[in-house]
Amino acid sequence: DIKNTLVRRGIKEGRIVVIPNGIDVYKYDAFVDEIKVKNSLNIANYNTVVCCVGRLSPQKGHYFLLNAAKEVIKTNQKVIFLLVGDGPLKKDLEKQSLILGINKKVLFTGYRDDIKDLLRISSLFVMPSLSEGTPMALLEAMASGKAVVATNVGGIPEIIRDGFSGILVKPKDIKGMVESIISLLNDEKMAKDFGKNAKACIKSKYSAEAMTRKYEDLYERVSNG
Repeated sequence: DIKNTLVRRGIKEGRIVVIPNGIDVYKYDAFVDEIKVKNSLNIANYNTVVCCVGRLSPQKGHYFLLNAAKEVIKTNQKVIFLLVGDGPLKKDLEKQSLILGINKKVLFTGYRDDIKDLLRISSLFVMPSLSEGTPMALLEAMASGKAVVATNVGGIPEIIRDGFSGILVKPKDIKGMVESIISLLNDEKMAKDFGKNAKACIKSKYSAEAMTRKYEDLYERVSNG
């Protein structure tokens, strides 16, 4: 998506090489004491966690996620929405959750350095962004084997195969987000299959090793003229 933008701005396509972000996929296989993590957040073990990781800023679309959360919670009182990250909209979003009457079901964690642990206790990952490149949080969630509901923007559709490793919805589409979240929460097998497919995708295409090989290939091509 960024490449296409550069081409439209006049950069010759032959001068652009796309190298996706890569992550250490193996650290997401490490053991996590899920009950301990939930206890540390005052989340009961019977609660189902829907996680969103990202800076609390306008382009991340949290406003639309909170409106969707209200409808999801109406159908499932065991759901907790975990919003991980900090940013300029934190107070506004906390106020919005209060106005919507879901503040007891939405947990704003602020900045955290234990993302892999928070992903492990989550049943589903949601990314409601209005614009994106190749989001690291999405790669991390998929490496954790989580089914994903994400907006069809930027580089996201290059990573998520709709109906196979997650569900893509239009940006700002609250209804679509609600339906997708509910369907995955209600169909454990589908969520598990999506998560398995997501993890396989990240290991094959978005690992740190795959990224490194592509940089090495690029440097070799450039150095050889």
